[in-house]
Amino acid sequence: MEALGDFFVTLYSSDSVEYFPRNSSSDFTVQLPRTLSLHYGLYEVGLQSLSFFHYQEKKVNEPPVKDLKRIKTFFEGQRPYATVYKRLVGEVFVQKPVDQNIGYLQALISSIFRDSSVDAVFTELIVGSLSRSVLHWTDKKGRKLVIPDDVAEVFGFTTKEFLPGTHESEAYRDIEFYNAIPDNTPFRFQIVEVVQHETVEFKEPSEYSLESLCHMIADSFLSAKYQIGFLLNKEKNGITVRINQDKTSFIFSKIVGELFGLREDFEFVDKNTQFLVSEKLRNLEADKDEDLPVPVEWKDFSQVLVHTDLIDYQIIGSKQQPVIKIFPLDEKGINKRVHYQEMPVIYVQTSGEDVSTIRVQLKNQ
Repeated sequence: MEALGDFFVTLYSSDSVEYFPRNSSSDFTVQLPRTLSLHYGLYEVGLQSLSFFHYQEKKVNEPPVKDLKRIKTFFEGQRPYATVYKRLVGEVFVQKPVDQNIGYLQALISSIFRDSSVDAVFTELIVGSLSRSVLHWTDKKGRKLVIPDDVAEVFGFTTKEFLPGTHESEAYRDIEFYNAIPDNTPFRFQIVEVVQHETVEFKEPSEYSLESLCHMIADSFLSAKYQIGFLLNKEKNGITVRINQDKTSFIFSKIVGELFGLREDFEFVDKNTQFLVSEKLRNLEADKDEDLPVPVEWKDFSQVLVHTDLIDYQIIGSKQQPVIKIFPLDEKGINKRVHYQEMPVIYVQTSGEDVSTIRVQLKNQ
């Protein structure tokens, strides 16, 4: 496999739970969409930013119901809700051509669009010895064209959703990234039109427990005539979201995301069932089995060590550990979301292996 050049990888602790159900916020493994060949001596890795919730973990013998009662504060002075969309979606699939360059791919996509009555054309814009991409997208209904992540990366676009008009890519076309994509890989393009949207408000539950909250949300959707299920899954420390309607999606308000420990910007789309790890559920309903991964105990520690299996062991004091970065912990940030950004980034030599997963651990010593 050819070298990929410089690139970014963003990891969430809530990803890949279907592959690694024992993931936690302090110890998680992410399944990558494709294998990365990190040749030894060619690649270095650095941690640019880190975001986590810095809290003091309760004692295991402390009744979790005390923490559950704090949920009441989420309903004081504000109303949690979700925005539900009914959408018309058209789809066009294009396979990566065998042994052809980016220009050929652009022409192929434009040709298939034309055959599918989609008025969108990709062209090349030469800038010196490099090339950018230009998208000409025409639609009288004002619909959005959504292009796949891989295609956006190859063509140099930093966004993947486009309203009608002419759009020039922000970056140069990435030939190395394109060559690393296997031939015949399917690319999925979408034409999206929002035809209806509604705000579904959630009523205050009769009691403050995660079970009653989930029932409350499901009942609120049902009252609004939306077939959306929201189920508690204690065994896996998470929430199962099920949409039983075609061409329907919804996004939680920020308050609901905080309420359940979910990312509020996560969009649930079409007839689909998804399982999300809820960090709040994991904290409040923690299993007492010490073998299960639980969030780290931050009390009485002033720093956090970030481990990853992408690098070899380094000498840290009297031990050898795969530490990529050490961040300080500030008492002012207790029970708040903490975000660190490293500028400039300090790089470490990779272990030089082909990787299809990446593991990250946050340790306190």
